Amino acid sequence: TFQNICKAYSRPCYIFSEHYENSISLNPILEGSINQVVDRIMRSFDWSEPYYRDASRRSLTQALKRLEKEKKAFTLQAAFDELVQMESKENIGLIAKIEAILVSDFGKILNAEQDGLTLSKIREERACLYIGLSTQGYGETATAVGKLFLGELLHNSYKTLSNPVDPEAGLKNPISIFFDEFGSLVTPEFIELQNKCRGAGMELTLAVQTSADIDRVNPELTRQVIENAGNLFILKQRLTDSAQYFAESIGTVLSKKQTYRVENGEQQSTGSEREVHELLVHSDIIKNLGIGQCILLRQGPSKLNLVNVRNRKLDTAVNHTRKQTVKVEQPL
Repeated sequence: TFQNICKAYSRPCYIFSEHYENSISLNPILEGSINQVVDRIMRSFDWSEPYYRDASRRSLTQALKRLEKEKKAFTLQAAFDELVQMESKENIGLIAKIEAILVSDFGKILNAEQDGLTLSKIREERACLYIGLSTQGYGETATAVGKLFLGELLHNSYKTLSNPVDPEAGLKNPISIFFDEFGSLVTPEFIELQNKCRGAGMELTLAVQTSADIDRVNPELTRQVIENAGNLFILKQRLTDSAQYFAESIGTVLSKKQTYRVENGEQQSTGSEREVHELLVHSDIIKNLGIGQCILLRQGPSKLNLVNVRNRKLDTAVNHTRKQTVKVEQPL
């Protein structure tokens, strides 16, 4: 488990989850200027009407200015309380969106104040953090919370790269970040994090079922994410379009194709030869990968491998079976 791995490496371990009894409390909007926090919150929600989006942004800016003037920490609850006092038909949508988070099971673990934990503090501590957000159980609410944390990661990257004292501070304290079901929280702004993550000392690992999970946000974003990935682990793809997309992403090799004349069903000695570009991995290979098999494409230098992913549950079952095996000796 996650906790056992942390213990094995003597690392502090934190868990943020609405289901975990000892969950820590985090505040994804504690750090940053008013403008940065406003952007972080607004990007976490979907807006269909530009007018109401802009009106909500204006109200949120005013609310945070009041909190700053009163020297209060930026929290979702504090921002909500200020917005309620200036409620109007223009900002009621934002109020409802924030309220949905606050009344959910996430609300009680999302309002840490000045002394609370943030991703930046956890990184400085060199601790490990697991954030569990069930999009099945909470839908839009979990997605919005996930986008808030993604925005906080963007801020941490920005703060690290703009450190006037030590611009390479991030490289001295690198972190690895793993996104499962990445399509549930991706935003167009994610590409900014991916482009700058190396300089900020961040290693990103993204997991999606298929490229279509990102397509629903923006097909161009899918191309950008894959183009900027250092390594690709490609597992079985059932649809031809998806398999072909990754096959073409892997690339081709220059080879020679020979053709021969056939007369009366017999191959003749004459024919032709031409150079062709052949796929390194045909789409049919990707469509027929077995369980636990994947194609690994590495960059710099380029290297291609077929990998069998370790199944730890199977290992446990095999070891358990071996322990239960009893040696039977034949009587003399």
